[in-house]
Amino acid sequence: MSNKLLTKKELQKLIEENDESVKFVQKKSKSNSSEWWQFYHTIFVNNYQQEFVSCNTCKALLFVTSTSGTNTLKFHANSCAQRKDKSMGSQQQTVHDFYSSSKPTPIPTKLKSRVTQACTEFCALDGRAFDVITDDGFQNLAKVLFNAGRSMYKSSIEIKELLPHSTTVRKKIIEMN
Repeated sequence: MSNKLLTKKELQKLIEENDESVKFVQKKSKSNSSEWWQFYHTIFVNNYQQEFVSCNTCKALLFVTSTSGTNTLKFHANSCAQRKDKSMGSQQQTVHDFYSSSKPTPIPTKLKSRVTQACTEFCALDGRAFDVITDDGFQNLAKVLFNAGRSMYKSSIEIKELLPHSTTVRKKIIEMN
C-alpha cells in the first residue's frame, strides 16, 4: 500500500484485518497540546499519518486534521458511551458536565497566540532569558495578575495602576532580607 491518506472505510478494513502496516501512536504531551489528546491515538499506515484518530475507549475513528481543532475530540470524549459510568442508566449529560468548576477550560487559540506573542516581546524587549517564563517567580506573577483580572472583570483598570513602582519592589526585597 502506498503512502496516502485513506478513507474511513479503507482504514477500518485494515484495522479489522489487523494489518501490520497500521500503527496506533499516543500523541506526546506538550504544554501547548489539548488535554483531549489523552483519550486518543493517532493512526499511521506505512508510517504515514492519517486524518483519523482512534478513541482509546470505544475504538471509534474520528476525522481530525491539524486545522480542525480539538472540538471533535472533546465532544466524543464527553459522550463516549463506554467511558460513561454504566450505573448512571442514562447517557444524557448533566448540568455538572457543563458547569463543573473542576472541568478544565480549553484555552482559545487566539488567546494562546497573544500570550505567546507578549511573552516573546517581554523576553526580547527586556533582554530576559527565554526560559524566565517557566520559572516559579514569573508564573506566580502571571497567576496573581490573572486572578486580579478575573476578580476585576467588570471594571476597567490600567495595568500601570495595578503594578507597583520599581522602588516599591526594591523596598520589599530589602524588607525580606
